Amino acid sequence: MSMTYFQYFPKIVYNFDQSRPNVDLVTNIFAKSSFLTEIVTNLSLYYPYTVQDSDTPQIIAYKYYGDSNRYWIVLLFNQMFDPYYDFPMKYDVFVEYINANYGSVQSAQNTFKYIEKTVTRTTRNSIGFLVDQENSSYVIEGDITQHYNFVTNALEPVSYPAVNYPPVVYTDGPYEVEGNFVTITTSYASKSVYDYEYELNEKRRAINLLDASYVSAVEKEFKGLMENG
Repeated sequence: MSMTYFQYFPKIVYNFDQSRPNVDLVTNIFAKSSFLTEIVTNLSLYYPYTVQDSDTPQIIAYKYYGDSNRYWIVLLFNQMFDPYYDFPMKYDVFVEYINANYGSVQSAQNTFKYIEKTVTRTTRNSIGFLVDQENSSYVIEGDITQHYNFVTNALEPVSYPAVNYPPVVYTDGPYEVEGNFVTITTSYASKSVYDYEYELNEKRRAINLLDASYVSAVEKEFKGLMENG
């Protein structure tokens, strides 16, 4: 029988702030476990998994390790120390979170968070065939007043869109570079706090699962480390 996650962790008193669940005792999962670093950095021991909206750590553990009590392995190997907030929220929980922190979904969708700047550099040869294309994105806090024109090498006034409006796009070029022709397209998109929170939650869906063949050995070693302090 597998062990339960918190059985071998020392307990500490912890006071949550008002945005956290009303819990008096939590588990000190920062107890020293040297084996974690050695195993989690070995790429051959785990594989990627995308968390579905119907998933919980217990469901994933049951599906892949045959025992829902092994949910702690799912959490530990992804450094998810708070299962409620570190694990991706289901959509209804996400909506509750948005309502609690921003008043409503509509309010969050209409509240500016940042500018996302995306630069695409496209290189074509003299007959128009694509040679190379590079994309890069940046987060810009606050207002943007100037755009750098790569053709004229000068700063120009720029306006950016309001939240929920299409991006503002600037195209510089084409200009010749070593026999090829380069066009640089720069877009500025306003992101809302809803966009920010949603994308953050979606990024949490990409996790790593320890290969099931190593689970029993990890449980045994982990238990020994915790019992021996």
